Amino acid sequence: MTACAHAIPGRIRFVMPEIRSSATLAGAVANRLHRVEGIRRVEVRPRSASIVVHFDPGVLSIAEIRRLMTPDGPAATDAAPIRSPLGRAARKWGVVIGGAALNALVGNAVKTGVVALLARARA
Repeated sequence: MTACAHAIPGRIRFVMPEIRSSATLAGAVANRLHRVEGIRRVEVRPRSASIVVHFDPGVLSIAEIRRLMTPDGPAATDAAPIRSPLGRAARKWGVVIGGAALNALVGNAVKTGVVALLARARA
């Protein structure tokens, strides 16, 4: 039985007593979670029977991470989505391109506004 012990955006800790006695289970859960897009790091702590998951809250929510840890969730099967090798790079380029587009739009709006103000002042 897996229970959520603590959760804040970007980090969640689960208690999973079964990993105390099964290094195989602990490794399997960690490996499956590592394959999920948005999960940055998984720390397995057998002595305290806990699994700490560090994740990108912009990609995954706490509720989604909890669902991954349910017995029928993707972490319990081999159905966990595979990380896209281009995912992180694509997001970074999206931010860069989006920022450039926003900068161009704001620049255009300011220029248009200034030209309109100057035209009114001359009239």
